[in-house]
Amino acid sequence: MKIGVAYYDSRLLKHVRADLDDMVAHGCTYVVHCLSETDVIFYKESMRAVVAETKARGLEVWMDPWGIGNVFGGEPHRSAFVGLHPEAVQIRSDGVRTDWACPNQPAFHQFVREWVDHAADIGSDVVFWDEPHYFPAQHLGLPGVWTCRCDLCQDLFRRRFGYAMPTDQSEDVLTFRQDALTNLLGIGFARAKERGLNNALCPLPTDNPNRSFRDWDATADIPGLDIFGTDPYWTGKAIDTAEYVGRVTREVVALCRARGLEDHIWIQAFEIPTGGEFEVRRAIEAAAANGASNIAAWGYLGCAGMSTASCGRPELVWEMMGEAFRRLHAGEPVAGSR
Repeated sequence: MKIGVAYYDSRLLKHVRADLDDMVAHGCTYVVHCLSETDVIFYKESMRAVVAETKARGLEVWMDPWGIGNVFGGEPHRSAFVGLHPEAVQIRSDGVRTDWACPNQPAFHQFVREWVDHAADIGSDVVFWDEPHYFPAQHLGLPGVWTCRCDLCQDLFRRRFGYAMPTDQSEDVLTFRQDALTNLLGIGFARAKERGLNNALCPLPTDNPNRSFRDWDATADIPGLDIFGTDPYWTGKAIDTAEYVGRVTREVVALCRARGLEDHIWIQAFEIPTGGEFEVRRAIEAAAANGASNIAAWGYLGCAGMSTASCGRPELVWEMMGEAFRRLHAGEPVAGSR
């Protein structure tokens, strides 16, 4: 069983060392470090030291393109790329510019390649491609609005389908959007393989209304993919946590076994309300019981260091996860008292 946790709390080694020791004590076998555009510009050597400290403890290093271009998941939301390349942003279907990079733009393709080079240079083992997505119009309360209708996307659409790109989100538009992100990932995967890194991908669950992929098959078949998973986060959903996580885990495991990929499932360790901590353990139990061989938590210490994402009682969430993770690491049953 592989057990991981996302970490973005500090670049100061005094604190990083203590946190890494804490992760080891809680049963983790790898760390998902977050490498934002800001990190590349200002903290690259600091991150090299963080990676070295991680590996010194026998932990594998996954590196997340945290919020780059705003296309990949993460809280950083002021992209330097977008500021430097205003010609390469997503344009909404109503003509409004966004601050998201367009996945079809060659400049962003090159930016992704360069980010992979940075991740390889500092010693990463795996690139974790987290939730590639378009501008989240539905999430922001803009029904009927979508991206991208920049000049390049319109030109590529016309060449492919033989007619002008519509302003409504037609079936052809949905296919075009998915294929653009798939192509972007293929470019990133290829660069990672050239640099000796493995690729892990986490698209949103297929029932998430903000997903950018119509199905998982297109992404799971991209050459160069090694690890495929998703993040069945449950807060705010009118569904039993264990049932939901178990169902999604079965879908992931079946897809991965059919393709010879490693699976991974994310456990929610952010925004867990006070009193909901036992749901975290139920989710871990459900993932393990339904065949997951790689389970990770977002994020370290219940995201206590980020006020907008912190759990109500983050230390309790972390300790409960640690108990479950240690049992998994030892090959013991996770189930305990509720």
